[in-house]
Amino acid sequence: MRFPRGSDRADVAIIGGGIVGLSLAWYLRKLGVERVTLVERGEPGQQSTGAASGGIRRQFGTRVEIEMTLAGWRFYEEVLSHSSYTDAFDQAGYAFLAGPRQIDALGRAWMLQQEIGLPVRWLGPAELAEMFPYCELHGLVGGTFCGEDGFIDPPAVVQWLLRQCRAQGVHILEQTPVDAVTIAGRRIRTIRSGRTIVAADAVVNAAGAWAGCVGTLAGVNIPVEPSPRVKYVTDSGRHFSANSPLIIDLPTGTYVRLRQGGAILGVKPKKRVVSFNVETNQRIFARMARRVCERFPGLHGAKLRGLIKGLYELTPDGLPLGGPVAGVTGLYVIAGFNGHGIMHGPGVARALAELIVMGKSEALDLGPLRPDRFERHIATKHYNFL
Repeated sequence: MRFPRGSDRADVAIIGGGIVGLSLAWYLRKLGVERVTLVERGEPGQQSTGAASGGIRRQFGTRVEIEMTLAGWRFYEEVLSHSSYTDAFDQAGYAFLAGPRQIDALGRAWMLQQEIGLPVRWLGPAELAEMFPYCELHGLVGGTFCGEDGFIDPPAVVQWLLRQCRAQGVHILEQTPVDAVTIAGRRIRTIRSGRTIVAADAVVNAAGAWAGCVGTLAGVNIPVEPSPRVKYVTDSGRHFSANSPLIIDLPTGTYVRLRQGGAILGVKPKKRVVSFNVETNQRIFARMARRVCERFPGLHGAKLRGLIKGLYELTPDGLPLGGPVAGVTGLYVIAGFNGHGIMHGPGVARALAELIVMGKSEALDLGPLRPDRFERHIATKHYNFL
């Protein structure tokens, strides 16, 4: 391949410096790729990753989602094995609460989890009352709980990855938004940001909520759309246990996590919202608080302490894209994690790194994540919890 003069040359160039792009860069170097360049529009780890809760759970409704969690957990075991990061995981647990409309789907998910051998408990009404005395249980008929689920510390993981990548010679370009992609003869050639040109044999679109925009620059359709999410940080209100797990109430679409004397509240939107605008206001907070208090009455009167604002990256079927982009040799995408990038991103990144370097992925079957599955009508149907 002939490179343009004055360009930065890379074997693989990665667009996007969140946890997905950084873990991909790290795996590529571990697999022997000499020249890896990562291009980030802002500061690494400060977009969706910077707003992430860091949740890691095994409780999903499809085998591929569970396998992505398990593959990602192997990465976190590596991080946590380093002495400075042994406290970076809070094993608080995850609980799902279900009403009559959700119980069948939750039951099918639980049976799959049992088949795989996951330590997930089924909770009947008596167990719900015992575990969650601070919840309004009216309308609930069952639930599930996994005590091995919990929360990783995203900023700590980002800093670990940055140190690892820089130590291994990854070229990281910050404050470098990509504004052009050059393709010649149906092969990827360069990416550009202003006067900065990076020529590469392979380019990976790991731009998260901006992945669709990057695809447009390359003249291809990447079905990833941005969706705003806001989490509200309050004081903890009354009657809560300090060691509560994250509780997801499926009937109301709300979730609550107790942390350091406060509570983090969130609500799943009732309809799909596509926008880069993550602004909110007191009216929206009041409406959200009413929904949360239906299940968690102890939060009545809780005071708002802060906001955590970020973007989900949505795909049509709720699963990420991971693999080569049809029609352009050397162009790949890893994006669209639907709010689960911390959880699933590193496992998919390892599999994609293997595919790029070895021609096949061993860590994870990327078949269900292939970017062209919608055109080929082979997308996975599944129950999307949150």
